[in-house]
Amino acid sequence: MQRKATKLVKGLELLTYDKSLEALRLTTLDEQRIRGDLIDVLKLLTGRENIDHTRLFQLDDTCYNTRGHKYKLKKNRSRLDI
Repeated sequence: MQRKATKLVKGLELLTYDKSLEALRLTTLDEQRIRGDLIDVLKLLTGRENIDHTRLFQLDDTCYNTRGHKYKLKKNRSRLDI
């Protein structure tokens, strides 16, 4: 992305968006959205949200090694090679 940064931080107004994020050690908006989605999934699985997670996710019961937790999601595979 080639947008210029705003003048909120002195000295970064000439840098591109990507370079200013790197200089400030910030994550991109896409990374923030993925992190938020993962937090929401964890809340659903642990019962912190009042939503039935079994309608959205299926836990993998065939795996015994989940590094200290029981929340491994089952990955559904496609039968067709498209």
